[in-house]
Amino acid sequence: MTTKADVPIIILFGRPGAGKTTIANEVIARKSEFARAIRDDGIHINLKAVDLDECIPQWMKDNFSKGIYPNLGERLAFATDACRYVQKQILNLVTGDDPSSNPRSNVRTAPSLLISFSFVNVDLRETFRSYFPHAHWVLIDTSLDESERRIAARDGHFYKGASANGNTENKDELENSEWSFAPVDFIHTRIDGRDDVDSNAAKVVSLILEKSSVSLHDCLCSG
Repeated sequence: MTTKADVPIIILFGRPGAGKTTIANEVIARKSEFARAIRDDGIHINLKAVDLDECIPQWMKDNFSKGIYPNLGERLAFATDACRYVQKQILNLVTGDDPSSNPRSNVRTAPSLLISFSFVNVDLRETFRSYFPHAHWVLIDTSLDESERRIAARDGHFYKGASANGNTENKDELENSEWSFAPVDFIHTRIDGRDDVDSNAAKVVSLILEKSSVSLHDCLCSG
């Protein structure tokens, strides 16, 4: 029996504009590759994608566009709420209450969760790592210049004013640092954000299939 602790979690993170959501959407679109897992291994990959930008309250998005970054307390409150939201998605996957879950009765089900979010700050990462210590983190590595170029090219991106407003000489060093993407000091997989979406999505699909198969195998052995 699959439990909440058995559900593999893949987290795509990186600078705003790195292409996380685009890659996640392409992964979800590759249903044929997940269907192939049923034919080859008898496993149904029930993948749920969650973009945590959906959890950002409108007032925070409005502040982003004005160059106002949330303080530590606001970030921790957001992170806690987002973690609880993710826990609910995992519970739905495990109990079969998720509407995307519709496996055939004669196949084994391997639920998986794909999360996309920037995780700019260390405190946001630490909160999620404390809630989900077994999650596998995948850094979509893109330079600051390239990320800013991509954001500028998008219509209506709530982070659009961040770079211009968040790095002015009038702001002190601490406030500037909160806008900066913090170095990653824990184990993760790196994907080059300059590569095309198809190849990067294929890498994520392979990782999901690997983690899902291992998780299901461990679950069956322990059961």
